[in-house]
Amino acid sequence: MKTYTKHITFEVDAAGDATAKVEDVSYFDEDRPRATIPEEPGNRHYDAMLAEVVADEAEIVEVDITVYPDIPTMRQRMYAKEGIPTEELVVALWERIVEGRTADEAGITGLQTRRVVVKNTHPKPE
Repeated sequence: MKTYTKHITFEVDAAGDATAKVEDVSYFDEDRPRATIPEEPGNRHYDAMLAEVVADEAEIVEVDITVYPDIPTMRQRMYAKEGIPTEELVVALWERIVEGRTADEAGITGLQTRRVVVKNTHPKPE
């Protein structure tokens, strides 16, 4: 039996999770691995592939090829989603270290609490 692979790429949200929304779908023929078959009814290659599947001469195997972002990227997305812009972190650090303000005056206490939530959500691998 011939096998076609259906490669699916999902969108990835700010938390690094694949969403239900499909970004891209393409099919690959095992006999012609460099050729893709677009998911387009009316395309002769797509229609021929479906005819082979209906006739039990071929099968379609789904493959998730979604590329997930690395931990720093996921954290940056989460910081933005949680309303913690990088500039705000830099200013708070500057005011605390250089200007000698207290953590509360510099706004570090609240920022750090929100940062810890993001860091715990996306821990670095050990």
